[in-house]
Amino acid sequence: MEQSPTHIIAEKKEWFEVKFPYRRIMVDLIKHHFPTRRFDPVSKTFRINKAHRNELVAFAQKHKFHFVDTDTQLQNWKDFPALPQLQLNELDYIKRKLFPFQGEGVAFQLDRKGAMCGDDMGLGKTTQSIATVSIANAFPSLVICPSSLKLNWQEEWQIVAGKRSVIMDDSIRRTWGNIWSQMNIGVFICNYEGLRKYFIDSVVTDKNGNIVKIVVNERAKMFKSIIIDEAHRIKDHSTQQSKYAEAIAQHPEYKLLLSGTFVVNDPKDLLVPLRITGALKSEFGGQKNFLDTFYPGGRAQNLPELAYRLRKSCFYMRMKKDVLKDLPDKTRQVIHCELSNRKEYEKAERNFMQFLEESGKTSEQITNAMRAEALVQIGVLKKLSGKGKIDALLEYAQEIISAGKKVIIFCWHIEMVALVAESIKGAVRLTGEESIEARQENKNRFQKDPQVPAIVLNFQAGAVGHTLTAASTVLFLEFGWNPMHHDQAEDRAYRIGVKDNVHCVYFAGSNTIDNHIYGIIEKKREIVQAISAGGDDIQTSVLDDLINIYKK
Repeated sequence: MEQSPTHIIAEKKEWFEVKFPYRRIMVDLIKHHFPTRRFDPVSKTFRINKAHRNELVAFAQKHKFHFVDTDTQLQNWKDFPALPQLQLNELDYIKRKLFPFQGEGVAFQLDRKGAMCGDDMGLGKTTQSIATVSIANAFPSLVICPSSLKLNWQEEWQIVAGKRSVIMDDSIRRTWGNIWSQMNIGVFICNYEGLRKYFIDSVVTDKNGNIVKIVVNERAKMFKSIIIDEAHRIKDHSTQQSKYAEAIAQHPEYKLLLSGTFVVNDPKDLLVPLRITGALKSEFGGQKNFLDTFYPGGRAQNLPELAYRLRKSCFYMRMKKDVLKDLPDKTRQVIHCELSNRKEYEKAERNFMQFLEESGKTSEQITNAMRAEALVQIGVLKKLSGKGKIDALLEYAQEIISAGKKVIIFCWHIEMVALVAESIKGAVRLTGEESIEARQENKNRFQKDPQVPAIVLNFQAGAVGHTLTAASTVLFLEFGWNPMHHDQAEDRAYRIGVKDNVHCVYFAGSNTIDNHIYGIIEKKREIVQAISAGGDDIQTSVLDDLINIYKK
């Protein structure tokens, strides 16, 4: 890979600016040849008077410095290298059809092997990484992700590539290595908190408790690929999770890191991801050179150059606006997550099933009074499921907010609206409990105030008549009773004239009523679209379908 020049002389209006990675001998040479030079401690450059042009030209030729025009160089830094194209025959290894821009991302990952995908939320970072591993046949593969996303990763592997996977838990703590060798299941999914338990044999610390050595389990060295989701979590090398992830990632051939916010504070956030991909050494000459060039004295410098060299070596990102021609107007995603209140939910579910058993009737035979009671108990299940998914939703919402974007969140129950709104700093709410004036003010603040990152609504008050185009992501903690509820809620962000794809994310509790409701509603979507005023009749139909499912 061609290296960018590190010894540069840029011509300014009144002086020449000389820049190079720190070396004592080069500093001494500059001082010897140019006694009147001045050093700028902020940019870490020497300034040499234009009267010494001839001497500087001779010096540059001898010591291999490159003269650059500042404006031209800045423009060159902005001309990012084009992404490669995926070969058509490589698509045979995956089941999901890729958008053209996703194919380019996969081709980049296959070419680099160590890659950082910074695509905007909703553009399919998960899909691209699964496709890369599948095309490369880089199995067994390890996925490291937040706990709330483990089930989603398991489902995505099946949908995108038709691959079975296992989620690491205590039941396979000592035997997981046999799953690959004996059962040919080649995908292992682990949350950050479980890394030491499953993959680290021992950790050696000094007298101050600092980790000085990590011994990785021999079985963990079998992985040919590793995917690190939400990789900004490992930006701080002082944390145990970061150290464990980096130690495990030393062995796989393919190292794919995914995050929409690799840089949260400053360039040093990139050190661990770059070290994992290998680009810190191959492109930037190691940690010291990187910090001297892009973070001298604790201040970010030379960012256009950093952006270019990242994209040249290991990083790519696309915003929604960059790929709108490839995207549909709206995309829907279902994220399956574990409930934090599983026991409480299962107790309520048993009560509901006992009620149906005692009724001893099919949905057609249940009286209106019994149907009303069933509706109440289903409402309890919906609320408990929503309560158990709040942590997963908040984690996802915070990723959006951390990227400087806004988010719309829909709940069914006002109680859930309150819990979510209270958990997001600066969030406003819109329900029937607020006055008309308060609702309008909250809506205006969400649209115009950068300090308001989220608006939380319930379906009844928020799904109709509001324009909320400040966000292009709509999250659903709970589900409505029919497709009309969902469509109307989604369309708060998707309005005429909006030049962005609207990404709609539904959080479904694993093995809960959510899965049944969402499946039934999607099947009835065409029916609702054919009914001019689809409402209670559809809700009754969904209720009857749910009763029949639970009576089986």
